[in-house]
Amino acid sequence: MDSRGMSLETDADQFHIAIIFRQPDVLAFDALPPQVTSAIAALWRDSGVRRCFQMSNGYHLNESCQYYYESIDRIGQRTYVPTDQDIVRSRVRTTGIVSHPFIVSDSHYEIWDLGGSRSERKKWIHCYEDVDIVLFVIDISAYDKRLNEDPTANSVDESVLLFDSVCNLKYFDKTGMIVCFNKVDLLEQKLGMIPIKEYCRDYDGSPTDLATIKLYFRDKFLGLDKRSNRCINVLWASATDGVTVARTAFYLIKKQH
Repeated sequence: MDSRGMSLETDADQFHIAIIFRQPDVLAFDALPPQVTSAIAALWRDSGVRRCFQMSNGYHLNESCQYYYESIDRIGQRTYVPTDQDIVRSRVRTTGIVSHPFIVSDSHYEIWDLGGSRSERKKWIHCYEDVDIVLFVIDISAYDKRLNEDPTANSVDESVLLFDSVCNLKYFDKTGMIVCFNKVDLLEQKLGMIPIKEYCRDYDGSPTDLATIKLYFRDKFLGLDKRSNRCINVLWASATDGVTVARTAFYLIKKQH
């Protein structure tokens, strides 16, 4: 907060900050200590913290933070058991190459989840052969965010460059492709607060009309495909509706297989 010229609403909250920073990186407890729960709740009520949170596009803050902060009294109970939403909203960054084999109706499938940061991409070439379907996931709610590894690069612009290179690889000449535009629900929430035209300078439609903005993103990405004879399927997904996304994606995979 200091680096952004912001301060806490009350100096008393410095006490709560000290409690948080005294904790180890991993808590070896079955439940949050009561003083930690109280400290998080108090800091989330602080107007200075809230103002800093509203500027989170300038630094990489997990979009689920608000959900967990607002649920901290429930999460801090000794009898706490994670709900489905608690689990779905958790985020673990993929690093390296992770394989997920599974069987459906006697058919064998294998999904390869590839870490998307720049430092991870050089490993992708090991997965280019014998691919039936490419599922390319784009966080379109990140139109105002910067990359962790390069604060000068816009997240969606980076996705555009990456998709351009992936979809036109010679390895994927005969490979099916699905583009998943993810976190549409978060995109809709942000449109009234953070003008999309400030970050997507080539967008000339309504700044708050979700249907028009979805069409803009679809055309922006699919227009990069240089193969006129290939049909790219599009999937629109919310950040928390994992079941529907999985079912729809799997249906499209079976359809193209």
